[in-house]
Amino acid sequence: MPTPTEILAQMKRPAQWDGWVPTFSGAGYRPWDDKPGPLSKTDLAYGLSYTYRYGGQSYPAITVAEHSVLAALIVRLLWPGNQALERAALLHDAAESVLHDIQSRLRRRVKVHLDNEVITWSQSDLRVTSHIAAQFGVTAEDLKAPEVAAADILAACFEKRDCPNLWEGDWGLPQIPVVLNGLQMHFWSPEAARARFLAAGDELGLWDSLTP
Repeated sequence: MPTPTEILAQMKRPAQWDGWVPTFSGAGYRPWDDKPGPLSKTDLAYGLSYTYRYGGQSYPAITVAEHSVLAALIVRLLWPGNQALERAALLHDAAESVLHDIQSRLRRRVKVHLDNEVITWSQSDLRVTSHIAAQFGVTAEDLKAPEVAAADILAACFEKRDCPNLWEGDWGLPQIPVVLNGLQMHFWSPEAARARFLAAGDELGLWDSLTP
């Protein structure tokens, strides 16, 4: 039998990580490159549907894919007739398909050390999201629109309301508008969330320009 030391001695890591991360399709992605290349809708949807909000600690668990579909629906109900903003809301957490969802109270303390700069996690998140969203015709301006930010916050209101273990504490969240009272969390499984996310993007014409 080999010893642990013998096994570890065989490990020869590259001198420098080239930024590549694996994806479901096997194509991989380089999230922090200036030109990271395409991320397929399949890899995007898979990553978001198997990434959970609140570090996976909410009960029931909430996928980022469900959160994104809810945000897009909120934009449709509150500010109808603007599909560009619906698309942006659906993709506002696109970076989390290849990185991770770091809880907001932690992300303020996280720095990303790149080759030539150090940026905050929020800056990294916006940069990677913008690269991915641009492939599907969503602009950085739409991603930063106040309607998208408000929909993101309102989605969190439903998450806090519908998850028993998120009830404690004042998060400083706004009231849910009356027009949204009929909405609720569904706590979709990853497979269901992936299907719903892809269907929402299909309805909005997001996938027209890319291959599966």
